[in-house]
Amino acid sequence: MNQPNPAPAFRKIEFNALDPHTRQRFTDATHGRGKPAPILTQASSTVGAMIGWSFVSLAGIAVVLGAAVAQFADIRDYDQPFVFMGVYAVGLFLVAWGILRAVRTSRLAANIPFKRGRYVFPTDLVIATDTKLTIVPMGRLLKLDGVHRHVNGVYQGTDLNFHFEGYGREYFTVRGKMLAEQIMDDLRYSQQNISQAVQLQDLDALARMDVFFDARITEQWNDPLVADRLAHEALAPDPSGGPSTYRTADKPVDADVHKQGVIARPAGKLVERAAVVALGAVVLAPPIWIARNFASDEAAFAEVQRRDATWGYQAYAAGHGLHEDEVVDELLPEAAFAEARREGTVSALRTFVREHPDSARVEEARAAIHERFVQVRQDFLSQAATGDPTMPVFMGRLLAWLEAHDSPPVRVRFLAPSAEVLVAIDQNLDVFGEVQGVTGGIAPVSPHFTEARSAPRETRITQVLQRGFAPIFPEDVMQLEHAGRVDEGEQAQAITQPTFDVSYSIRPSGSVYTSDSSARGFVGIRIEFHIEMHIPDSTDTWGFDTSVEPPEHFTVHSYADMDPTGDSAYRDGLVYSVMADRAFDQLGNQLALTFFRPDTNAYNQAQVAAERDRRGDAERGGLPPIPDGLSPELRDALQRLRDQRRGF
Repeated sequence: MNQPNPAPAFRKIEFNALDPHTRQRFTDATHGRGKPAPILTQASSTVGAMIGWSFVSLAGIAVVLGAAVAQFADIRDYDQPFVFMGVYAVGLFLVAWGILRAVRTSRLAANIPFKRGRYVFPTDLVIATDTKLTIVPMGRLLKLDGVHRHVNGVYQGTDLNFHFEGYGREYFTVRGKMLAEQIMDDLRYSQQNISQAVQLQDLDALARMDVFFDARITEQWNDPLVADRLAHEALAPDPSGGPSTYRTADKPVDADVHKQGVIARPAGKLVERAAVVALGAVVLAPPIWIARNFASDEAAFAEVQRRDATWGYQAYAAGHGLHEDEVVDELLPEAAFAEARREGTVSALRTFVREHPDSARVEEARAAIHERFVQVRQDFLSQAATGDPTMPVFMGRLLAWLEAHDSPPVRVRFLAPSAEVLVAIDQNLDVFGEVQGVTGGIAPVSPHFTEARSAPRETRITQVLQRGFAPIFPEDVMQLEHAGRVDEGEQAQAITQPTFDVSYSIRPSGSVYTSDSSARGFVGIRIEFHIEMHIPDSTDTWGFDTSVEPPEHFTVHSYADMDPTGDSAYRDGLVYSVMADRAFDQLGNQLALTFFRPDTNAYNQAQVAAERDRRGDAERGGLPPIPDGLSPELRDALQRLRDQRRGF
């Protein structure tokens, strides 16, 4: 003999597969107008669900719009990478899914006669959220827990935890301790009544407590195939217009009889497959991504045209937009030329020619460069000194060479002063002391004018020369470049760019300087310069001589704790360095007199620059500048003291 199949732990059955009486009875029970009444109810909120799904859809719209407007028309980054297609796909999925689920919720609320939700009846737990009911027998209940929740000592509610054998757990939340206790008491009481009715075989009592009593004796209750067929027939139209029948296992049943009573209509195939349909919506991601990039490209192109600046055109071209060729070939060169003309410098115009050699504006740029050199030449000639007529001619040739060769730097080279002269000065220190009546001895000169200590002074000479020429010859026309010392062999080699060769000698001025607070003396130094200018591939040269020496009085600023050991080398190096700096202060004035007439604006500007250089940073914080030509140890020590006084 075959044993009967054991009862399932729970069953799922279409509402429309139930007999008409059971359908009506369940519907009335959920609406609170029939028996048995649910012991515990948690109805589904149609409005809340629709709001929730609407938020999902709005989130998807926000994702799509946010991705679309992110860096839209950004000149530097207007084109989104391929990965953004995935962002649009996620957003479109959320939009479609949220809308379809909201529509499904609305249609279910309208098409289902019973009140959707979860219900605890005396005999069953029923989960009725759509047209298919999930029914869990209360006889499968293993455990029921009630937990009162408190937050900061305040009662929030009671969680009822139902644990069913073969099904799992279901949670209900109840507001009110007394209500929770009442529900648990009702459950216990209903189970006792069911047990008693079973023992007494009181079918009427069981029917009153069991909303599915009539359905349990039908074939579809235990046969899913029959249940599905009945549910289908309940919704299927009659094609013949007359009554239609279908056959159960043992007898035909009038379908019209089954169709009587309330019917739950599904939300529709489209919304029931919301996730699948939403996945289909992601196919719109590629065209949206393409359309967004196209629109962003057009907007970025319009923006760079509005700005009409080289940086904007360069940024757009770097993104390889749809108008890249137009930008690179036409708009960018035009903007670059306009900016170069507005700047008005030779450097800007030459940069344009170098970066846009194929532009139709190149000849105009070259003409503008030539105009600039002509203007510089005219300004110089109008203010040039008249003492040596060959000087303006040579400077004109130098300007012509610089114009033809894009103004490479003019190298300033130095020839070492004669060491023998310095030694001779030191050998006659006693004579200087006797002649001047110095009793404290004369500080030697040569240790403080070595090549290492002279290098900073020579760099300063280059700076003085540049400032002297700057009023007429701006750096984009003629820029001096410090080349350091060269020997006679290097000086004799052919040059590839203009050079200023500076040779100088240090001689005693005939004076001896003493301090107000010391009997020690210092030899006055006179620095004689010979500057000779050369042009490549030309025998033409021009040079001039000048000499400078320190003033009769100059100040050496003392620094506390500068000479803790009493070593006079520190003090001697500081004095001779300041002496040389004060002599160099006059070099700018001499240079201005050599090239410009004293009554000209260029001469006055050179004088102002020389005075500013003499003051150094004394006006900025009250500390004197550190002299050139000091030993590294002394320079570092002075810098530390300056920093301490400034509070660094």
